[in-house]
Amino acid sequence: MVLKYNRHIIYIMSRVVVYIVYLFLSVILLTSCKGKNSNVDSTELNISELMQPNTTTLICIRHAEKVANTSDPFLTKAGKQRAKDLVRLLDNVKVDAIYSSEFNRTLETVLPLSQKKSIPTKTYDPRDFKSLINKLLTIHKNQTVVIVGHSNSTPQLVNLLSGTETYSEFDEKDYDNLFLVSLKDQGDTNVQLLQYGAETVIE
Repeated sequence: MVLKYNRHIIYIMSRVVVYIVYLFLSVILLTSCKGKNSNVDSTELNISELMQPNTTTLICIRHAEKVANTSDPFLTKAGKQRAKDLVRLLDNVKVDAIYSSEFNRTLETVLPLSQKKSIPTKTYDPRDFKSLINKLLTIHKNQTVVIVGHSNSTPQLVNLLSGTETYSEFDEKDYDNLFLVSLKDQGDTNVQLLQYGAETVIE
């Protein structure tokens, strides 16, 4: 009787162990497969379909991948490829203006786009968003503008435009985010967080 009871206990414990292992492996699998909800490669994303008429449209991005350990780095090979991905992404979009901070990595990110669209890149001071936002709301009203910034300044700009504190700084290794900001005359602001180019892997 005792033997049968012990066997029953062992059987139950073995089933519990199997169930725990199953749960553990499931969590690992889900974590490893977890990506960004709105991540869409630039070859699949048709950004023009997401744009709204009679609206000021701002495409806000962080600079592409940069060379490490220099004070004013240029782009890496991967960064230059992302700059080309941006051109393909906006191939069928009428871009009216391009703004960049005065750093090699930001200027180089939009250089192919500037050349493709025959639009000179204007510079701005990321420490003075008031001046930039004033231009966006007046000079570029109902236009489409590309703005390239940094891991901290790009989310900050979007928060100021939307009047929220929704978006935090990007991870240092995160380069594929793209904000599509739509500003309407009524003061309504719509923000879509998308991804373009090769997906950034953050460990």
